[in-house]
Amino acid sequence: MDKKKIGKLLKERRVKLKITQQTISDITDISTPIISALENGTSNISIDNLLEIVDVLGLEMHLNIKEV
Repeated sequence: MDKKKIGKLLKERRVKLKITQQTISDITDISTPIISALENGTSNISIDNLLEIVDVLGLEMHLNIKEV
């Protein structure tokens, strides 16, 4: 999965929950420009920050081994 797909999923979830980027920023202390860049697939956010946002949105991340 690439950054754009991750960003799209996060944005869809945020919108569904009717949460603003500012609300996520207030909860996580991650700036709104970084959250916006993440949703647009242009951020190189840390894993810690990504996991924090995922948690706020009530999501989980899983890694799977790719079939080759």
